[in-house]
Amino acid sequence: MSAEPSDLGLKQRGKTDWMSILQLVFSLFVFLFFLGSAVLTARIRVGLGPAMAPELQETMLWAYTVALFLLALVCLPSVISSMSALSGGDPPRWLSAPMPALNWLPVVLFVITLVVRLFFLPEEPTQGFLPAGLTASAVVLPALWFLRLGAGSQWGKNPKRNSGLLTFSLSFTTYFILILEAVLFFAVVVGVLAALGRDPQMMEALENLLPLLQGANLAPEELVELLAPLLSTPPIFISILLLVALVIPMIEEAFKTLGVWLLKGRGISPAEGFVAGMVSGAGFALVEGLLNSAAMASSTSTDWLGFVIGRLGGTLLHIFNGGMLGWAMANVWQGKKPAKVVGTYFLTVLLHGIWNGVAILELSPQVIVAGNLTYIFLAVYALILLMAFVLFSRKVERQTAGSTD
Repeated sequence: MSAEPSDLGLKQRGKTDWMSILQLVFSLFVFLFFLGSAVLTARIRVGLGPAMAPELQETMLWAYTVALFLLALVCLPSVISSMSALSGGDPPRWLSAPMPALNWLPVVLFVITLVVRLFFLPEEPTQGFLPAGLTASAVVLPALWFLRLGAGSQWGKNPKRNSGLLTFSLSFTTYFILILEAVLFFAVVVGVLAALGRDPQMMEALENLLPLLQGANLAPEELVELLAPLLSTPPIFISILLLVALVIPMIEEAFKTLGVWLLKGRGISPAEGFVAGMVSGAGFALVEGLLNSAAMASSTSTDWLGFVIGRLGGTLLHIFNGGMLGWAMANVWQGKKPAKVVGTYFLTVLLHGIWNGVAILELSPQVIVAGNLTYIFLAVYALILLMAFVLFSRKVERQTAGSTD
């Protein structure tokens, strides 16, 4: 969100560090907002406000409480580092240290999370904090590991800037994107309903579905079965596929690194741009994953594992794509051709579109008969993305080492 105090040199000249003040105010506001939301959700859960959400299950409320609390916790480094900058001190050691333990600790904790949820909890766990906490951990730990893996020697450098970017991403950027997508979704729904109005049979099928869908708590398979008459209609399914696999990736990849745009003119290196982009992608992935986790916290172990694997790939995709775009922008700002950003953008849209496109195929009645082939393809695709992510981050690391020799 801002450059380091040493980059600005404001203190040495006796000037007010307005960027640090702005970052502190913004980060503190976001921290208090998420923390207050977590407290409010916890109060609903314990029954102090049952009339506000009588239909929500206890585990879902626990999941929202944990998710909001973790989002608040993620904002703390930005608050602390900006306060340190304003007081004239250095960031705390734990923010600027290389932290080699993060190379393996998140993986170990993630495996423990899987083992506890799959082998020590019932197939359909009872409502409570433990399933919610395990689900949130399964979302956060991979994001932390991907960031550490990709950052390499850049980890711990520019802690104030990167923590500010993370806070900016999981607050402003993510919800800006969600508003754009909501407007788009509304427009698509209006268009689909207008098209269905010309087909009496489809309108009759839709009218029969509405009473079943209203207030129903359906499993994905049951939902697909009910929607089969609509999804089997080629124009509707193709429209959904284009929306999810093309339009949404174009929107998210265009604005996910919005915070990195604020660094133009600050002379950041391609490696710093890569880390800034990864952090921006991680903020978006964390909000998306944690808030979606509420619906899966009390699901069966099979559905829970499918969700975790899906979030694992989705988190990697957001972090990798954000990193590539940040790297490309920093290269252009150093005098490279703008075509690098354009080409990288379309590459990220392609990678994102493949992931979303394959995932949405699960809704097609024709594809469902193929069994678990969709899940297998997504797992293989996630492994390919991981290898490409490691290779690309090592390339950035070598370029950085070469430029400092």
